[in-house]
Amino acid sequence: MKVTFNISKENNFSEWFTEIIKKAELADLRYNVKGFIVFMPWSMICMKQMYAIYESVLEKNGHKPARFPLLIPESYFKL
Repeated sequence: MKVTFNISKENNFSEWFTEIIKKAELADLRYNVKGFIVFMPWSMICMKQMYAIYESVLEKNGHKPARFPLLIPESYFKL
């Protein structure tokens, strides 16, 4: 099935990309909270495969894995 969009990729890439994500059901963007994205199964499968490729290439080039804490500003918790 072909899907068309009334949004110009060249004029408004952000809105165009968001619409693609919604139509493909890769993420649930219903929540109006910055950074609060629910990633759906297909997007998680794709991300896991991409990360595996990235990590493999980085390790082959001598990079070592590291993980840093997620820091959330206190102001985001205030209503």
